[in-house]
Amino acid sequence: MKERQTCVDCRELSPETETNYTLISARFRWRLTRTKDADGKLHVEWRCPSCWLVYKAKRDARGAPPQSTRTVPTVPPPRSGTQLAAPAATNDDDPTLRDDQPAPPPSPRGS
Repeated sequence: MKERQTCVDCRELSPETETNYTLISARFRWRLTRTKDADGKLHVEWRCPSCWLVYKAKRDARGAPPQSTRTVPTVPPPRSGTQLAAPAATNDDDPTLRDDQPAPPPSPRGS
């Protein structure tokens, strides 16, 4: 990477990497934050791993929402190791599959 990044807090220079994607990898752990000012202009801030931990702790103490919104599934996988089936897709062209129509009455036995 020709241009190295600088931590906005401690002014440390980032390690040399091929891309910025490598810089934010688990190996280097640099972090990037993007914010907009009052004029709508985008600001980018790079932080080294040490400064990121301090920044994140301060941000979390202010009550900011957690960075990840992923949730753990509440339904355990089947014991057989197979996948749970997805719900069947509806066909909007088939009037018998529409949700807004009542189900047809059962046919009488013996007919």
